[in-house]
Amino acid sequence: MNPELKKGLWQPDEDIKLLKFIRDNKGLKKWSELSRYFDGRTENALKNRHKLIVQKLQRQGKNKHKC
Repeated sequence: MNPELKKGLWQPDEDIKLLKFIRDNKGLKKWSELSRYFDGRTENALKNRHKLIVQKLQRQGKNKHKC
């Protein structure tokens, strides 16, 4: 086990940084390149976090339309 890896909660600034990187690269998701900018976060952790954020946003959008 690598002690430098982060396995704890994601900070809001990490989420923002992740989403901005993908937006600024026109949706391109190069997890290996992106992991260089996140200390302690693996490629897989970044991919999974992005997927979770997108799912949450989609659910929020569906809930808005129920009214």
